[in-house]
Amino acid sequence: MTARQRPGRGAGARPLALARFLFIAVLALELILRARTEAPFLTVGLLRAAVFAAVTALAITLVAGLLPGRVRDVAVGLALTFLTLLFVSQLIYYDIFGTFYTVFSATNAGQVAEFAADIVGKIAENAWWLLALSVPLLVFVGSRFRAGPRRRASWRQQAVTAGMLVLLVGGALAGINLGDRGQNSAYDTYYRDQHPVTAVNRLGLVTSMRVDLQRNLLGLGGEKAPPAAVAPPRHTPDGAVTEEPPADGARQTSGARGEPEREAAPEPNVLDIDFDQLAAEEDDDELRALHEYFAAREPTVQNEQTGRFEGYNLVFVTAEGFSHLAVDPEVTPTLHTLTQEGIRFTDFYTPIWGVSTSDGEYVATTGLIPKSGVWSMYQSGDNAMPFAMGNQLGRLGYATLAYHNHTYDYYRRDVSHPNLGYDYKGLGSGLDVTPTWPESDVEMIELTMPEVLEQEPFHAYYMTVSGHLQYTFGGNFIAVKNRELVEDLPTPRRGRPTWRPRSSWTGRWSCCSRSWRRTASPTGPSSCSARTTTPTG
Repeated sequence: MTARQRPGRGAGARPLALARFLFIAVLALELILRARTEAPFLTVGLLRAAVFAAVTALAITLVAGLLPGRVRDVAVGLALTFLTLLFVSQLIYYDIFGTFYTVFSATNAGQVAEFAADIVGKIAENAWWLLALSVPLLVFVGSRFRAGPRRRASWRQQAVTAGMLVLLVGGALAGINLGDRGQNSAYDTYYRDQHPVTAVNRLGLVTSMRVDLQRNLLGLGGEKAPPAAVAPPRHTPDGAVTEEPPADGARQTSGARGEPEREAAPEPNVLDIDFDQLAAEEDDDELRALHEYFAAREPTVQNEQTGRFEGYNLVFVTAEGFSHLAVDPEVTPTLHTLTQEGIRFTDFYTPIWGVSTSDGEYVATTGLIPKSGVWSMYQSGDNAMPFAMGNQLGRLGYATLAYHNHTYDYYRRDVSHPNLGYDYKGLGSGLDVTPTWPESDVEMIELTMPEVLEQEPFHAYYMTVSGHLQYTFGGNFIAVKNRELVEDLPTPRRGRPTWRPRSSWTGRWSCCSRSWRRTASPTGPSSCSARTTTPTG
């Protein structure tokens, strides 16, 4: 055999050699991502990620085997480039938001350009990790320059590659289907619900992104919703039994003084909706299951809190990056008042939502759990949202106003918030706050309060931004503005500019939302808004 006829050496000289190299490359990417994102490392999820890395390697090899010489090299190089960029971008995204982006978010990546400075800073912080992620691609490119001409893979070689691919896919799916099927299991993640962080931990990044793509954008795969659950009987405290009140509504009494013998049953919270009829007339299986589910639910009942704030004005704040670390009676008196007075929920926990702030805002304003893989708040713009506070109070004659002091159409709030019943204004659309980074919450309040207070009754909703990263004096206008006020606080220097929120669920979060619901006091509509937070806006 002459030198011209000899197949080249290096990564990819033979199909199985190429598959072996690609397997090592993809597995290395998965390992580096796990190490950097503080994910559970030595778990069965790592084994699944390794198996799916082999599947990815064989799939690329099979397709590349259909191509001749240099064309094959270019195709493999492009595949490796795509994988490298995927892992690099996910690592940076996770470092900023504490979660992984979805395919749906990637299709709206243009909005991320507003955080270009933050992204550049994170790239610099993670330079060595990003270099490590680039090593497989660099090795492949270097080996291609040294290799000689290559022949197209034979049909026998292709058959062996395809056979191994089928065996590995079958083995991987068997392992998933024969294992635990509980919530957040590999089975649950692969077939039903997919939270980005859990999916990467259970399946690896490549497979979780592939499942996300086929499920949410292509509409393929995924199990149907389970049959409607029958709600268990509602139990009252101490074994008491709730009974219907007398037909005439009179309260039963006994004894000389007419002391009440028992209280009338509280009023149930029930809308005039015949779910049984709706289910009988519905052709869609999923909608019918929903009707049957709601028909089986026990209604909640009214209690001593029902109607307590009827007729009051309502100011509702979703506070960006809020943390108890920002609460101080001297430095932040308004935050301290809001968190110490009224009803306190001491066992309320906020998870890391898949779409960060937008999902947190969706939960706060709708009381619903966001769907994984999409922008639920944005997509709600096409849905009827009658129970949103804006729509509810709007029907009662309230002026309903919503404000956000960052770009008005970020996360497409220009679509979602009017559908929630609000007259919505943001930076670039009716709210002329100074375009700093981040913008000032205090300035937003000062600009909008005259408009809010001139109407009675009113409901004002605020989506703030002053608590957003970066949490340094060099990357946060609000931190610089209030530096003198926080310099002497007994906190680590890194935490002084604003705060760095943490979540006990995943260990870290940087952009998660919480909300306060606060009604105006009986003394007047301005009582809950007269004081502004001293340092943070």
